[in-house]
Amino acid sequence: MMKVPQYTPSQFTKSLQRRILTVLLVALAAMILGFVSFPAARRHYFLSQLNNPQPVRRAKALNVLTRLAVEDADLRDPVEAAFVVGFEAGDDQMDRALVPLASWAMRNIPSFRDRFMVGLDTNDDAVFRGLAASLREAGYWNEDHIALKERCRWLALRCEVADVEQRAAAVRALGQVGPTAERHLIRVLLANLKHGDPVVRLAAVEAISICLPRSRTQLLSEASADDDFAVRNEADARSELLRSPTRLSAPGPRAEAARVLESLRGGDYDARLQAMAHVENLGEISDAAKSRLIAALKKAVDEGLSMGNGGLAGGALEAIAALGDRRFVPVMVDAAAGFVDQPMLRFMAARAASRLDAEAGGQALMNLFGQESDVVRDLAAVSLSRLNHPAVLAGLTLELYSTELEARGPAALALALRNDPDLIVRNMTLSELLTKRTTLLKDNPLAEPEWKPRGYYLCSRLILGDDSVRSELDVFEMNEHFPRIAVYIALLHSGDTSPLDMILGQGAYPDQQRMEFLRDMRFAEIIAAYVPDAPRVAWSDSPPQRQAQVKTLARWWSMFRWELVFDSAAHRYHLAAS
Repeated sequence: MMKVPQYTPSQFTKSLQRRILTVLLVALAAMILGFVSFPAARRHYFLSQLNNPQPVRRAKALNVLTRLAVEDADLRDPVEAAFVVGFEAGDDQMDRALVPLASWAMRNIPSFRDRFMVGLDTNDDAVFRGLAASLREAGYWNEDHIALKERCRWLALRCEVADVEQRAAAVRALGQVGPTAERHLIRVLLANLKHGDPVVRLAAVEAISICLPRSRTQLLSEASADDDFAVRNEADARSELLRSPTRLSAPGPRAEAARVLESLRGGDYDARLQAMAHVENLGEISDAAKSRLIAALKKAVDEGLSMGNGGLAGGALEAIAALGDRRFVPVMVDAAAGFVDQPMLRFMAARAASRLDAEAGGQALMNLFGQESDVVRDLAAVSLSRLNHPAVLAGLTLELYSTELEARGPAALALALRNDPDLIVRNMTLSELLTKRTTLLKDNPLAEPEWKPRGYYLCSRLILGDDSVRSELDVFEMNEHFPRIAVYIALLHSGDTSPLDMILGQGAYPDQQRMEFLRDMRFAEIIAAYVPDAPRVAWSDSPPQRQAQVKTLARWWSMFRWELVFDSAAHRYHLAAS
């Protein structure tokens, strides 16, 4: 029989302590071993899950490993390979999960961006789509990072979708690449020009006129025989522009005084406005004919002012100015000072007065700096910049130091548009003054804290050739409360055509908003000044005519914007061949 050892109480306590200590040591060792080995085991487990037949498991494993790869460089090769395998499946649902993860990886692991860019050379379209989508989401899909060939391939693949509207949109997007991509896009455009749906063929006609300069004449001619009216009409319109790109920029034909007078006396509203615009093209006429025209225009002025019809009164006043009758200057100045609720009438009256009397009309234009319409203030500044009269220059200098906050900015714009950075304004050059006003330092008493005049000063500095303000000016361009015309003028003046892309580019402005900007805000006149070869949009023409003119201008811009050359001395854009 086995003897059970006998312990005294003190021996039992010591034995129990030793056993507890042993258990604690074993537990501690296990914890240390687990701490050391668990990450490796976890890593090994998720690596093995990359080959799991279940997509959800694979996606979860790739998510974990991608995060670990930020610190663990050894994981980057298998993670990249897993992305490629995932994209190879061509599964839209899987791609929607992989693309955000891949874009996160590129932003947090710089080498991944380079790996994905190199991977774009793949022959597998599904992999290419996935890599391209990831690069796009990460913000790297632009000409600074991606070669033209790859960007064209992405667009071409989008043109293969079955949905007609999506395909047409993708084909139109090819036009944004321009003629430099001709050899990369010719096959896909020819294929879509023969597509069974006219919506796609119409889009192809538009893109061909932009992207295929060497073959577009022949292809548009063939499209002119298309079965669909819309396709034929678009092909004909673009063919006409190719034959004579500057035809619609020239002044209209000489008008006959008798016909103009007849329309002024008996025409409807649109006919009368058109007749007023035609006065500019009358040429030499007899004194008797001029008297009859002025009498009819005076009647239109009285009618317009009494009825509150600013378009009629303003158009008639500008027509009188074109005829050179200085007797109406007081009427014009009075109209520019009154009618607070019709700012465009006030501008037209002041501009008309400035054509006949630079001093009186210039003052009337400067008085508009204090009214509420940003559009009218900016248009007045443009008009003032073209008046070479000492009183106007002196008045603008005073406005630059005006106590009225709204007046200082337009005054700076008007002075800058005179293209004289060395112009002395009190005791310093205009350029120096604008720099001081936009430099926010504690010891600079000239610094302008108010955001609106500050934005005008930045526009003016860019006009004077200071490119260092572009990044700061971007903030004002995106601010919907800052005058859009001022920013657009500054950019155009400095050789940047992005404002015209914004206004005339595909889908940039809704049609109605584009019409308001070009016609009601008179920006078409500014485009005509900076791009004299472009087709005209006349504010005085009937709504259907203006609609057609705006469409023609947008069509012209899409086709010829690539051929414009900026004359930095004249601050104008001309077609290379003109």
